Amino acid sequence: MREDERVPAAFLRKLALTQDRQKRLKVLKAYARLDTRLAARVLVEALSDPCEEIRDFIVRELAGRDALDLEPVFARLAGPPWYARSAALRIIGMRKAEKAVRHIERVLGTPTRTSGDAPPKPSARSGAGRS
Repeated sequence: MREDERVPAAFLRKLALTQDRQKRLKVLKAYARLDTRLAARVLVEALSDPCEEIRDFIVRELAGRDALDLEPVFARLAGPPWYARSAALRIIGMRKAEKAVRHIERVLGTPTRTSGDAPPKPSARSGAGRS
């Protein structure tokens, strides 16, 4: 792992330990003001935050940047959780990136559930558990 990759990973691990979502959002907003490639990479990885408000902020922030390297966003399409993939697709859609088509096609060919996602729970309507 390169040194510039360790910094975001360490930062994100520490951020994930913060229980208060408002504190996480405040930290990410401050980080977003840096407007650097490293800050953008951290924000892309933070799309895995379970808080929808945080993901919405990140989507708006990254989609609105004039210069955004979409490769980390494309890479984010490959892993769990599902809501991080969904947020990455929103960024790509808002950017209207023509080169994204092959990446989107690849996502459409992958099952929604991955090893890092929780298995779906049967609903009462699905008939699961009925004889």
